[in-house]
Amino acid sequence: MSDISKCVDILDLRNFDRKDPEFTRFHVNSKKVCEGTLFFAIKGKHHDGHSFLREAWEKGATAAVVEKFVKDVPIPQILVRSTVETLGKLAKRKLEECGDSVRICITGSNGKTTTKELIHHHLSKIVGYPIFKNEGNMNTEIGLPLTILNDYHGERILVLELGINKPGDMDKLVKIIKPSIGIFLNLGSAHVGNFDSLEELFYEKAKLIFSLEPFSLAIINEDDIRISNLKNIRRNLRYSGFGRKKGKVRLAGWSYEIENGSFATRSIYFIDGKRTEIKLKNVWNEGQLLDLSAVLCLIDSMGYEVKVETFEDFELPDGRFKLSKVHDILLIDDTYNSNVESVKKAVGTISNLPAKKRIAVIGAMKELGKFSGWYHAELGRLLGTFDIVFIYLKDPEILMIRDELNGLNLREEKDPLKLAQDILSVVEKGDLIYFKASRAIEIERVMEEVWRNLSNF
Repeated sequence: MSDISKCVDILDLRNFDRKDPEFTRFHVNSKKVCEGTLFFAIKGKHHDGHSFLREAWEKGATAAVVEKFVKDVPIPQILVRSTVETLGKLAKRKLEECGDSVRICITGSNGKTTTKELIHHHLSKIVGYPIFKNEGNMNTEIGLPLTILNDYHGERILVLELGINKPGDMDKLVKIIKPSIGIFLNLGSAHVGNFDSLEELFYEKAKLIFSLEPFSLAIINEDDIRISNLKNIRRNLRYSGFGRKKGKVRLAGWSYEIENGSFATRSIYFIDGKRTEIKLKNVWNEGQLLDLSAVLCLIDSMGYEVKVETFEDFELPDGRFKLSKVHDILLIDDTYNSNVESVKKAVGTISNLPAKKRIAVIGAMKELGKFSGWYHAELGRLLGTFDIVFIYLKDPEILMIRDELNGLNLREEKDPLKLAQDILSVVEKGDLIYFKASRAIEIERVMEEVWRNLSNF
């Protein structure tokens, strides 16, 4: 959005020497600032962006959006009531200036990124023009506007995952985006500690469906009665469902095989009663296969032909139950985030994979608040099928799984390098190692050390 003159009602430019300054990039992290950047000074939990104005200026920022003027920094400063709200307003304006588009928005406790990547992968191959997606986990009230401002170039279809972690988040996101199509994948315990109840979390996510214009398309999980019941609450939408038991698209079954030394998944779906078989690279768990059923439901409901061969080369995103093999040892990278629902799907799949020993490397699940004890106890019960469980003690909440693992081969360590060495001391060919924890735990540090050592065998 270099033509910032169209946003004079959002940004007060009266303090600028230049009449129409040009902004080519938008950042909240001073380390990413380059020439032409409009820097947003956002006050977070751990850092206040106002403390980094000088660094932004020295790196070439054209101006900074601030909530208070910072003295003795020569960078031009635009004073606003809320830097976060202003960021969202600019992104909303850019979308309006780019004209009509189809905005496919995804919510759910698990699988948003995989679903987004699958939709983008398939549509990019069949529609004949570029499709926009928000990169990585740029799905919050800060990340989503940034990716719109920096990377959106007027594509006719946008595929966006919307991440919420507290009451009111979805209101802010849908106000910016104005979704055309809503997808509600599932409901689990992720972030429930920031809400009074699971029901309150459900209604926050459901606001995506409530925000849709009349007769818009809503893709919903028919297996979850809470989500399926939205049809009786918001009646004037075009609903299409997916699931194991019912829906336009049903996941009927799947199996794993080894082909030329690599794993593959054969999945069977029924689309409006018609049997469809899809072969996929690597091992997919039930949750990921249900994500694919939501994608098939969307594609068919939009009127496009489902071309199953387009999924054959799809690579699962890193950190989302991604299996690798090194020296006949299976490593499962499920490190992006953690909740009991995703662990349950993972454990079900792991039990069907060949392994001499099944080893779990587990860290705490965060943002559970008053529900933490119950959910960690449930996590402990799920881990009872493993031969050895290593606990990463970066956060003491994980210790609440102990009582459920009595009699199991249980080991604990706080230092990631020592933990990696402990794992390496027991692992042997034919074993499987599963890594899982919430993002804040950074359990991937342990996994990367194990991987590095195994690769050097």
